Amino acid sequence: MTKLLFILGLILSIPCLGQKINVGDTAPTFTVKDIYEKEITIPSNSKTLLFFMRYAGCPICNLRMQELIENQSQLKDKGYQLIVVYQSSDSTLREYLKNENLTMTIIGDPNRKLYKKYGVEPSFWITFSSAFKRNTYKNKRDGERLYGSIKPKRDGSLMGIPADFIISENGLILRAYYGQSISDHLPLKEIL
Repeated sequence: MTKLLFILGLILSIPCLGQKINVGDTAPTFTVKDIYEKEITIPSNSKTLLFFMRYAGCPICNLRMQELIENQSQLKDKGYQLIVVYQSSDSTLREYLKNENLTMTIIGDPNRKLYKKYGVEPSFWITFSSAFKRNTYKNKRDGERLYGSIKPKRDGSLMGIPADFIISENGLILRAYYGQSISDHLPLKEIL
């Protein structure tokens, strides 16, 4: 048992193999369908905010999503196209977001293909250390209160880490923000 725990610890300590995106890089290209079957291509000819969440049942992601919904008009007024990617299935996301008035694009990526393209990898250590951060606990509690009657199931990796990107009209990465905890996102005040 001790050997198994040692081997597991060794495996989990290996750094993620995904290539992180840096400022100035060309945004990885993808064409996918959103949760309503509309085809989306990145990069597009407009400034884009690309948000990678964990999964729909994550209360911390629920809090962040509410922040995006509350600020979607101001972000659109700044000329941004908003795209939010979840590890959840399209059907879970449609149920989760059915009562929201969204002007942003939502993409379900349960196979994590887009996450890998952008170097957004799960991390045991970041997830583990998040449990000891006061902000994580507060955001979890606040996010749970926001669910109301719809509480989606967890259909994504518990060790998922968020990441946010700002992409220029010509497809260059202007900002690459990889979360250092499960509740760490690019502050919207920096964008607004």
